[in-house]
Amino acid sequence: MSSVRETLLTLGPLGLFTIALLDSAMVPLAGGPDGLVMLLSAWDPPRAPIYAGIATIGSTLGCLILYTIARHVGERMLSRFPTSRRERWRQWLDQYDLLAVALAVFLPPPFPAKPVVALAGVLALPRGRFLAGVFLGRLARYGLEGYLGARFGSAALSMLRRASPWLLLGGAALVAIALLLRKKRRSSSE
Repeated sequence: MSSVRETLLTLGPLGLFTIALLDSAMVPLAGGPDGLVMLLSAWDPPRAPIYAGIATIGSTLGCLILYTIARHVGERMLSRFPTSRRERWRQWLDQYDLLAVALAVFLPPPFPAKPVVALAGVLALPRGRFLAGVFLGRLARYGLEGYLGARFGSAALSMLRRASPWLLLGGAALVAIALLLRKKRRSSSE
């Protein structure tokens, strides 16, 4: 797969789009689009927003492929789990759909975004809300990476690697805050 990635790298923006699409559609490519967004942005800083947009669109379409596949074959996979667990998942996704998807695709590896994308398909999250969540999460992620690449050049990737644990903690904190706010809002309305 590394030779495929190397070939796609030579294509610049078109390669970035293809890598983002394939990586999000369950064809893992080492480094995925993240490093390429930073690299292209470091080489040509004024075009960083374009690179972030290209990666966002490619990744959103790739996630839509995975969502669609999961939606068609997911019921069989889901039937392996107890009904009570499936219902908890369904309620969780109904309550936090856009936030859950956006946060899952924003957070850097090792956070597993693909299971959330697949679960959204299996549980038939409305396609529009799913796409909005993916688009917003990926735009924030690739926008940040494009900015870092344009601002800090080749040092951006190592900076992001050092910051990844903090991003994961920040994401967990956002989830906890959202859950607390929702619980507070529910208890005050009852």
